[in-house]
Amino acid sequence: MASPNKNLAVFSASNKKPPTKKSANLAWINHMKALVNVPELSEARESVSSYVTALWNREHAVEYETTQLKRDDLETSYNASKKTKDQHTTKIAKTDPRVCSAKIHGGEDEEGNVKWGIKDVWLFRVLLLGAVAAVCLGAANVYANLMGAEIPIMMEAFWLPITLSMLLPIGSVAIKFMTNIFRYDASRRLFALCLYTTTTILVLIWSYLFAESFASVTGGGIDVEALLSGSGGSHGTMLVWVQLLVELLAGSCLFVAAESISIKYHPAYSCENPEYLDTKRAAKEHQPKHDTLRDELGQLRGRLISLDAERDALIKQHIDEFIAYRARVNAANNFDY
Repeated sequence: MASPNKNLAVFSASNKKPPTKKSANLAWINHMKALVNVPELSEARESVSSYVTALWNREHAVEYETTQLKRDDLETSYNASKKTKDQHTTKIAKTDPRVCSAKIHGGEDEEGNVKWGIKDVWLFRVLLLGAVAAVCLGAANVYANLMGAEIPIMMEAFWLPITLSMLLPIGSVAIKFMTNIFRYDASRRLFALCLYTTTTILVLIWSYLFAESFASVTGGGIDVEALLSGSGGSHGTMLVWVQLLVELLAGSCLFVAAESISIKYHPAYSCENPEYLDTKRAAKEHQPKHDTLRDELGQLRGRLISLDAERDALIKQHIDEFIAYRARVNAANNFDY
């Protein structure tokens, strides 16, 4: 097949304006007449192909070359994009979705033991100390209220109010261990969020009741006996109840927070691999760009195929026309070929 650039200068140099259809047909007829006496048909066919290619280039060379250059540039971008996409796919396949949490958050000492981060070490100690303080204060609060009630059996059996006051720290630890019934990390996080939210709301309620109950602090007071009268309640009763709940749940919150730190360094605990998540996110963000390049490249390739097919069809049409014309001339001249 003749190159689309062959004989491009033949017409562009001789005529600056494209020929009309009538002049083009006349030029074609004259060209066929000149080729009739060419002895070798293959040589004549090649000449027709070159002639038609030059005609085609006159009208389509600029579009063809521009499309080809765009395709070449886009192929470079597409190949780079495909390489990146393949790298993401390979990395995702080779990377574990979950990994030992200790390898991410900590390190190893010389003996191969898990080494905690300094920040986590001190934060864990503070949280654990706060949790113990919260449940101890809660137990002391229960003990003080039981002894303050001056119930005879409590006064006689000193161990009874102590054991009853121990129910608060036991309950606090029990609430903390409720996280173990959840299978997924998302469920544990949701439980912790609900626990933190409830504790925060109770702290706000406690602060309001505390301010309303102590006139020496607020500078004014209310009739404690009048509040919730008729239902057997009072500001003091409400304050004690809310304070016990705050101490109970505050201890649980601090225990849960401490556990969330310590569990990160447990050898058997696994978490989502950040490298895997980052690679998946990068692959997802890259995919639309890759698809756009692919579609644009497909359109340019399709246009080049269409132009090539149009040129080849035009060449075949003129060769068939020339062969028929040559046959008619030879028949008229009674000439065998």
